[in-house]
Amino acid sequence: MGRCASDTSRGMRSPGAASAARSIAARPCTGCTLGYVPVIAFEKRCRNYTFKAQDRQMLATLVRVPEIDGTFLEVETLVEADHVQAALADIREVLAELGIAGEDLTRELYTNAVRARRNA
Repeated sequence: MGRCASDTSRGMRSPGAASAARSIAARPCTGCTLGYVPVIAFEKRCRNYTFKAQDRQMLATLVRVPEIDGTFLEVETLVEADHVQAALADIREVLAELGIAGEDLTRELYTNAVRARRNA
């Protein structure tokens, strides 16, 4: 089974409007129907783009979480476990070509960022 190699860059501005978000309130929580109780819920707006770089199929996702300042860029590719480090290097090269430096990368989860914002 493949693994996903990804990096997230903070502060990238979207060139266009985010795709329309459907109302979460209109649908029951999938986990809730199985008996799980949500601990935290928030809105996450995404726009996906597929492309090929470094001889790999990649997915770039522009993410906006209204409760967190900024727009985020996630870049990922699907690889076998023994190729994760090489894939990460390729993703970082793509990010560098976009002018995104290593110090702009984050591993912070949106959940933790929203929780911190709400607790501030």
